[in-house]
Amino acid sequence: MSDEIIKKNTIITSISLIIVCLFTFVIISYANHQAVEEELINLSKIVLNSINETSSEENLFQVVNKYTSSQDIIEIDLSNSYGYIIKSSTNDAVGTTIDDWIDKKELAKIDDKNAKNRIYINNSKMYYINKINDELIVRTSIVYEINLSYIYLCIFIMLLILILTIFLSIIFSKKTSQSIIDTFVDIDNHLKTINEGEYTPIIPNHKYPEVEGVLKEINVINNNII
Repeated sequence: MSDEIIKKNTIITSISLIIVCLFTFVIISYANHQAVEEELINLSKIVLNSINETSSEENLFQVVNKYTSSQDIIEIDLSNSYGYIIKSSTNDAVGTTIDDWIDKKELAKIDDKNAKNRIYINNSKMYYINKINDELIVRTSIVYEINLSYIYLCIFIMLLILILTIFLSIIFSKKTSQSIIDTFVDIDNHLKTINEGEYTPIIPNHKYPEVEGVLKEINVINNNII
């Protein structure tokens, strides 16, 4: 009986904790994704404000060049209304490869009024596309990678919590089951004394109301036998 109680409690505790850990991990991952989106939008607003303050193509290109040396923060691509990239902070030799175009799927997002609908992920980068005017499109991006070290740390912590919880569950289950077993042994002993005619009335005080009720019934049975 004791082993069965411990087994069931351990299984229930483990399953519950695993579900909680997975749910927590999903929430943290979602929150991290949202934080990266907000960072990209805020950085893009700074770039857009700088672009809107330009008065010539030369000034416009200067804005892009300013971020060329800090591509670990944000990357910028300027294109015409057809998606052809005319200036990039990552590539001075634009106009030579297929990568010099913003594809139709990206361009289709431009007119969406919801800023987050203009965010998308491709090739480990998170992109944000904006329409400056009828002739100019700006696409900003930051690196978006799954942080494996963070995932491993979370898994390690979850495993430690799981092991500790199972250990504590086993200890408390043993104590609880032993308390229940001791109660049944006590009841069995009282019933044996009734059978032997040497019964001593029980003081029916017990921490479990159900057991207290059984002890009262044993007293009643003994009185009826007498």
